[in-house]
Amino acid sequence: MQYFGERLFTVDEDTTRASIPKFWIEPLNAPNFAGLCDTLLITAECDPVRDEGEAYGTKLHVAGTKVTFKR
Repeated sequence: MQYFGERLFTVDEDTTRASIPKFWIEPLNAPNFAGLCDTLLITAECDPVRDEGEAYGTKLHVAGTKVTFKR
């Protein structure tokens, strides 16, 4: 996670964060989950963000998106 964060926020983290919609960084906080394409969601049993990924998939499913889960 640190590796990807360093690639996204390379110059000035505060300025970069202000220029990116918050839900791009934290998809669980998206304002709307409706109308998205079918999703294949794959997580690993020991994935540090497994629970967040599965919560995201649940929100997609509740909004009417076809979601296939694989752990």
